[in-house]
Amino acid sequence: MPPAALVAAVLIAAFTPAAAETAKEQYDYLHAKCGPALQMSASECDCIVETAKSTLNKTELDMAVLFIKQDEAGITKMQSQLTGEQMTNAMAFVTDTPKKCRNK
Repeated sequence: MPPAALVAAVLIAAFTPAAAETAKEQYDYLHAKCGPALQMSASECDCIVETAKSTLNKTELDMAVLFIKQDEAGITKMQSQLTGEQMTNAMAFVTDTPKKCRNK
């Protein structure tokens, strides 16, 4: 690979947000982290994943996962790609969905 192509590939990889993960990988991550982090049952975690599937578009899902991972660098990079509404939706998902899904 020519040096310029290598540099371009590295830059693309460095500035590609969580979108590189598939939605399925992100849903699996949400489900896996839900129980230990939030002390929720499997059915409550299912509720969280189903809510993500039904309410978030891919960009909002990417941001929600970055919030959950507490990936400050990723959040900063991703912010410029979201509209205000998308940011609000991602933040609302992270803060409100666990309360809505508790005891489901």
